Amino acid sequence: AVGVLIGFSALLWVFSLFKWGGYLIFGLQQDKILYQDLSSFYNYSNIHSAYSPKPIGILYTQLLASGVDRYDAVAEVVNTNPNFLVKFDYYFVVGDKNTPAQSGLLLAGEEKLLPVLGLPANEYGGAATLVFQNIAWKRISAHEITRPKEWQADRLNFEVSNFDFSNIRTADSPHAGKITFDYKNNTAFNYVDASFYVGLYQGGSLVGVLPLHFSSFSSQETKKVDLRDFVLNIVVDAVKV
Repeated sequence: AVGVLIGFSALLWVFSLFKWGGYLIFGLQQDKILYQDLSSFYNYSNIHSAYSPKPIGILYTQLLASGVDRYDAVAEVVNTNPNFLVKFDYYFVVGDKNTPAQSGLLLAGEEKLLPVLGLPANEYGGAATLVFQNIAWKRISAHEITRPKEWQADRLNFEVSNFDFSNIRTADSPHAGKITFDYKNNTAFNYVDASFYVGLYQGGSLVGVLPLHFSSFSSQETKKVDLRDFVLNIVVDAVKV
């Protein structure tokens, strides 16, 4: 028994000496490197840009005629971030005057129109510049929504069909344009107080914007949309809602 204990003790000494030798040869140098790393501070602000959202993109801004002595200031904007949505307030600087501020929201990857409608022509003149304020980004949690693009597509699946444009003349509106189309809710969701903007296009260029509102818009329902535009000599060959 004494021999077994002596042998076991000898093995422990050999193991201990081996570990201490390894530490003296290699461990001291590794400790010096570790202490140097701990004494320095890594500037994490350099990598913030890789994980922070990219700014809202402004594709264009313009003034569009919207009726008798009226103009619409319109901008098309895009949120290129796949995992961020953004809320903000916006207004236009037209000439030397600011339009009333309005609130807006862009979903992840969304492209949309931001208009301010019905500006009096005698009060606003010159080029339009879009200004954002109170911008608030929100990261979409992967624990709540794993694929934001697909999640949004399931809830924003609307379809335009049977579009038609014609000029109509009456005593009150000799230059009115009639825009009709069917608008279908292809989603599995019902909507209340659903508000849209209808972009009017000619040859791929935006020539007008009209508001569109439904008090209710049920799943798989098709709305018959009938709108009027009173811009002189307007011609529309496509719409985008």
